[in-house]
Amino acid sequence: METRLKQIRKDLKIKQEELACQGLSRTAVSKLENGQNKLKRRQAIKLANKAVEVQRQKGIILDYAINSDFLMGIVACDVEEILANLDINNEKTIEEFENALRFIVPEEQKDMLMKANEKLGKDLYTSSSLIKTNCLKLIHLNLNSNERIDNFLLLIKSFYATGDYKNVIDTSKLIQYDIEIIKDEKKKLSYYYNLGVAYYEEKNYSKTLQILELIKKLKIKENIETVLTLEANTLTMLKKYDEALNIYCKIVRRTNDENLKANTYASITYIYTLLHHYKTAEKYIDKACANISNIRIWYKYNVLSNKMILQIAKKDTEENVFNTFADVAYLLSKMNNEKEVVKMYNYIFPFFSKSESYSYKILEIILKKCNLPIDVRMISNIVKSFSCDDKLRGLL
Repeated sequence: METRLKQIRKDLKIKQEELACQGLSRTAVSKLENGQNKLKRRQAIKLANKAVEVQRQKGIILDYAINSDFLMGIVACDVEEILANLDINNEKTIEEFENALRFIVPEEQKDMLMKANEKLGKDLYTSSSLIKTNCLKLIHLNLNSNERIDNFLLLIKSFYATGDYKNVIDTSKLIQYDIEIIKDEKKKLSYYYNLGVAYYEEKNYSKTLQILELIKKLKIKENIETVLTLEANTLTMLKKYDEALNIYCKIVRRTNDENLKANTYASITYIYTLLHHYKTAEKYIDKACANISNIRIWYKYNVLSNKMILQIAKKDTEENVFNTFADVAYLLSKMNNEKEVVKMYNYIFPFFSKSESYSYKILEIILKKCNLPIDVRMISNIVKSFSCDDKLRGLL
């Protein structure tokens, strides 16, 4: 990454000592140029004045104006390169992105953060943590009305993706009035849907149904299958299984989206698992898994977690349950959703409560391979139940 200080010096064809001035030695200029030290505003003013003086003496014409604001930034082409390279799975690219933000003025920060979020938003579940950080930074910058609403909607989605449903509800209150008065129904739908899911996950099903009624009043019919899914899920939790199944079947008939179709089959599997109709449940989970390699991470997780729940309910073999668990744990390691992690623990540990060997394998996957969050007390309780197993204790 090339700082603008270095760009100016190269364009003026001068050495570092020629930019040195009162309070700024050649060594200090070098450290500022290379990003070792953060450029402060008073330093930028001094350096800009010195550079302008040199420019006048040499009679050099540049295609940009030298001033402290320009100095506080980085070269535009570098910004584009950093954004192009930004990869949530590559710590170096994230570090370059965050370092770049330190070198640019607020208006450029705003542009860079918004472009980063646009790119990261294509894979919300794996990028949710960085998106959330970016959105929180944008709140403190000078956003217009539409940018402010869009930023809050994306922040709400990032909370939703990480399972932080309380923050979805609390943050939604901050733009409730804006949503009520805007005419953009797509934004209204995004707002109400995420809020409805948050109330659903918080087990406030009556509130979810109220939100669904608000959605039904919208003229927009896009993503109607996703809204129907939320309604069917809510009815399932209220034990209105026949009503829920009717809606799920309607979704399957209407949609061509393989993600949504697999997700719906998995939800039908869950109902038949609750009803102990395991043969029927197996039929639907097979349909859900038919195209699993081609569906997105959240839907893949939902399919495999419902497969695991079915296997546990029908007392499948330990090997089969363990293999499905391993796949679920891997997906969770990519999703950054602690609530779903806890849900998985509540199923998997009771099933293997009498198996020392599998308990060790499970903890090894959680702690070593997938690095999932787990309460130390939960680990201690498992280890205590197998007090003579030194290998299991070693994982602590």
